[in-house]
Amino acid sequence: MSRDRWFAAILLVQCDVESEDGVEPLVDHSVRLLKASDSESAYERALTLGASEATSYPNEDGESVTWSFAGLEDLCELDERPGDGTEVLSWLARGKAIPVDKAELTCFWAEANRDRLVEDLLD
Repeated sequence: MSRDRWFAAILLVQCDVESEDGVEPLVDHSVRLLKASDSESAYERALTLGASEATSYPNEDGESVTWSFAGLEDLCELDERPGDGTEVLSWLARGKAIPVDKAELTCFWAEANRDRLVEDLLD
C-alpha cells in the first residue's frame, strides 16, 4: 500500500478583460498543497484544480472578464508532512533582499482593501 505524499503546486491563472487589448494580463500565481500517492497523481490533481479556476463574468462596465488556467509554474514534493512552520516552497534569486512592509503582506492588504472595487485597486 502506497503512502500519500505532500506536494506544492503553483497554478497560473490568467485574467483577460475584453477592453484591455494590448495590456499585459493579470496572472494569479496560486500555491496549492496536494496530497497524492505519486508525482503523476499530484500532477493530475493540480491540473484538475487549475481547470476548476476557469470562470467568466461581466464587470461593472459590461465587459467580459475571463479567468483561464494557463498551466503549472511548478510542482514539487515537500520534504515533510505539513504542519506549523513547514516550508512549502522557496527559491533563490540574486539581488538585494527587500522585505515587504506588514501592511503590504497579502493577508493584511486583503483585509484592508476587502471593500474596494478591483478597478480602484488596479488604478
